Amino acid sequence: MSFERRQKLYSDCLAFKGNVSSQAYGRVHAIVAVLEAQRPADVIWLVEERDVLSSLTVLASHASDLNLSSSQRDHRLYATICLLNFILRRVPQSTFQPSDEKLFMQYLVGDLAADHGFRNLAWSHFKALIPGPGAAESPFINNIIDIYLPRITPSIFNTGLFEFVESVVSYEHRRHQATTTAEDEIITPPLSEVIWHMAFDAPHNTIESTAIAFLSKTFVEAPWIVDAPITLIGATHTALVNRSVKQLEEAAANLRTVQIVRQDDTVFRESCAAEIKVKNSDQTASASAEYQPHRQHFGRTVNFLEKLVQDVRQRKSLNDQATESRLPSPLLRNKSEPSNADAAILKFQPFTIGKQGDVQDLRVSASTTFAQLTDELRKRTGFAKFKIVHCGKPLDLDSSPDHSAASLAGTGLLIVRDLGGTTATGEAGPRITFGSSAAERAVSAHLDTLVAFLNLDAQLSGPVYELLIRFPPHAKVRDLVMLESPNLAELFPIGQHFSTIYSFSCIRRHLTIQLSTGSPDENFLLHGIRALTGVLVAEQFSDIARSQEAACFLVDTLVLFLKERPLSSDVSAFLADQKLIASRLFDMLNYSQAHPETRLGLSGYPIYAALLEAALRGREIWNALTSWADRANIHQWLWTSPSAESILNLIKLLANDLPTNSCVKTMEFASFYWEMVSSMIERLPQSAPAGKYVLQAAANMFEEHIASTSDEATLRHYLQTWSTILAQHTRSETPGQGFINHLVLGLVRLVTTCVSYLRAFSKPLPAQELAVLLLDQYLFPDVQPTSDTHQPILDPETRKHMYTLLLSLCEHQPTYLLVSSKLSALLAHEASSPLRDFNININSWLRSMSGYSGLRNLTNTCYMNSLMTQLFMNVQFRNYMLSSTIVPKAQYDIMTGIQELFARMQGGTFKFTDTTAFARAIQPYDAEHIDVTIQMDVDEFYNLLFDRLENEMPDDEAKRQLRSFWGGNLVTQIKSMDCEHVSERSEPFLAIQCDVKGKLNLAESLQAYVEGDVMEGGKY
Repeated sequence: MSFERRQKLYSDCLAFKGNVSSQAYGRVHAIVAVLEAQRPADVIWLVEERDVLSSLTVLASHASDLNLSSSQRDHRLYATICLLNFILRRVPQSTFQPSDEKLFMQYLVGDLAADHGFRNLAWSHFKALIPGPGAAESPFINNIIDIYLPRITPSIFNTGLFEFVESVVSYEHRRHQATTTAEDEIITPPLSEVIWHMAFDAPHNTIESTAIAFLSKTFVEAPWIVDAPITLIGATHTALVNRSVKQLEEAAANLRTVQIVRQDDTVFRESCAAEIKVKNSDQTASASAEYQPHRQHFGRTVNFLEKLVQDVRQRKSLNDQATESRLPSPLLRNKSEPSNADAAILKFQPFTIGKQGDVQDLRVSASTTFAQLTDELRKRTGFAKFKIVHCGKPLDLDSSPDHSAASLAGTGLLIVRDLGGTTATGEAGPRITFGSSAAERAVSAHLDTLVAFLNLDAQLSGPVYELLIRFPPHAKVRDLVMLESPNLAELFPIGQHFSTIYSFSCIRRHLTIQLSTGSPDENFLLHGIRALTGVLVAEQFSDIARSQEAACFLVDTLVLFLKERPLSSDVSAFLADQKLIASRLFDMLNYSQAHPETRLGLSGYPIYAALLEAALRGREIWNALTSWADRANIHQWLWTSPSAESILNLIKLLANDLPTNSCVKTMEFASFYWEMVSSMIERLPQSAPAGKYVLQAAANMFEEHIASTSDEATLRHYLQTWSTILAQHTRSETPGQGFINHLVLGLVRLVTTCVSYLRAFSKPLPAQELAVLLLDQYLFPDVQPTSDTHQPILDPETRKHMYTLLLSLCEHQPTYLLVSSKLSALLAHEASSPLRDFNININSWLRSMSGYSGLRNLTNTCYMNSLMTQLFMNVQFRNYMLSSTIVPKAQYDIMTGIQELFARMQGGTFKFTDTTAFARAIQPYDAEHIDVTIQMDVDEFYNLLFDRLENEMPDDEAKRQLRSFWGGNLVTQIKSMDCEHVSERSEPFLAIQCDVKGKLNLAESLQAYVEGDVMEGGKY
């Protein structure tokens, strides 16, 4: 086709100005098809002579027609972009007339576009036009960057725009690479203002989160940052933080100016729920419209700062210098060693109740010891006491303090668990390692400004709090605590939830830092106790329901201070009103019990720990606790709650190691808790987890504190009570399930201690009654096959304690003779038992934890055992046999034998079941009994078993039921090759023999089994 004919074709196809129809976009595709086979001269002619870009503007205006369907608009857009793409690829310098380009962009991605879906599609096409590395610049893309992007309005921000900006940043960097680091000695990333605009002004729930993350990335991870000098990066980050804080200040100032929290205007905001209640919605609507942009800027700026700090901390090159400066030098290297010659990286992750920290790196050298590693982990996590789990097992660093920490490198993550006490808040000190990068130093310089933002409403102050606790605790909080008359209203302002809990966090972390470096400052401990108990009795904690989250932080912090046990003999002088302290903590416990689903409801342990620790320092608090009318109910609730183990362990610890300056004596403490524990014993369920801890606590307290101080009458009363409970106790236990009856175990320990102390009075004891009870009801009861109510106690630990008690009772001569007689009779009765070897370890003969019992091999009866095991594992057949009421014929009685065998396999005690009786019940065709010393084919035994079993069935219906489980009908067909005649013969079968050799699976074996054979010969 000649150039003149092509020109006419192009002109005809573009002759649609003012009259664009659907056919016009088809003509555009025709133009593209012709252009693809021609030289660039055609494109140049179209651009310069035919003004094709002006035509594209017309096409774009009609492509976004709202009267069209979405698919029609997309089709028109695709045609328009295809032509534009072809033109720009062949003639990159092609440009629109300014007015046309503006309209083109408005119709495709601007205010005149159909919708966001249309804009997204257009942006995706524009993204494909971005020149790659080494390609010539595109004036069209340059104009989008220089003219359009800076002017785009937030209402048309969408994901397509963000993805275009994300892709075009590298191109823009190549365009102006020489100028990106020149302005005011800081780095200005390409398109940073555009990204800033998208991050902070995009409509809610659109692109703001991804834009914030990308904005941080352009200042931390992009090539223009990575390749820059560290000082220039530091200056850039400092300027970025300063700009962000200034934006925060402006937003906060505007928020306070447009304040809608005006009591006079009946507009009220709840400080913790961030809920705005209004009576005059018209007045509030205009204020809210003005209020919202400032809230948006404030919240997103805080999120950006948090993201920036997080990204900076993950860049080792920005933190290595700071890390080396804050770690002890031996941890990294000795001066005589090369700087990084033997450096190794350990990875650790801190855990505390309810929360887990980030995985962090810790650099060690060959000379770093376990002792130094322990100190560093204490500093990095803020945990005063912790446990390390490594490769699924506990790792005790203290046991080998001189061992090299470098040996742990590359062997797995170190899990560092806080042992400082279960907390309600889950706060584990500094959640991210404190760093000294320029960005962090810049944020720290604005600490006072950021803290001041905590007086805003909860939606705004919450994120500020989350940012602040990533940094060292504010020194101002510590200074306020140390005042002789601290201003509690300034420390814990009423109605400012996050200001209050930030103060608690700072106080707690100041103490944690002191603990990590050695002994805490006793003066700070005492002043902290005074401030914390002072706010506890303040008016703001009188309404527990409204202040429960702050109450959780308060009791966590108070427990930490009280547990450190200041050496001063007059700690009570630093406690606030002791009766009011007790009353407030009682109220918290009552609320926690009544509302277990709430935050405070999950905090029974820290509240009780605060109460108990305070009671040991304040006599009035102890008196209030011991005389509290609801004490029995509260203790029963606590000791049957998930916190039971922690609370009872704390009581045990204190009973054995009361503070030297405690106002409560050891015996007084033990007597009170013995009263609480002993009253619960009869009411505890045998299987409750709490039963374990309560009975353990009771046994330990009785052995260590109570028994030695009790008189004879009291001890005999205890013995009579506990023996009666043991005698009347009913239980059920499934062999092989590892069940521990904590009630029985605890009672046996108590009785053993009681008997040992009663011997000192040299008076008769009910030894024979106790011995009979242990032997006949617990150790060697008469086990009935059809009942599990008389199963022996199987737990080895419980039996061990029972044997110890039994030996103690045998010191009484008549009891010794009685026990000897019973055991002799038992041994004679059990001569043929599997226990005839008298295994000491019960687990060597008790059925496995899987719950299944094996079968004893009589000599060569493996064929029988394997078949019966297979039959037993068919649950439907097993249930049929065990539940069958069919009365078999008396000739062989195999059915009864199978029922007894299955019953012992299902409910027996031992690892295996004896098959002797079952084997004797089976009569082969040529003998009276099967010979257990001769191996039999399992298929032969299978047919024999079911033949005998079927003969025992009393009627045809019973036989039909039996056959329904196994076997079927085998049909043999003979087909004539000369006619259509088919003869069939059907016969029942119990089993078929399939070839296995050369077959991939059972299906192939069955297919081979039913394949026909050709029968040849005269007789056929």
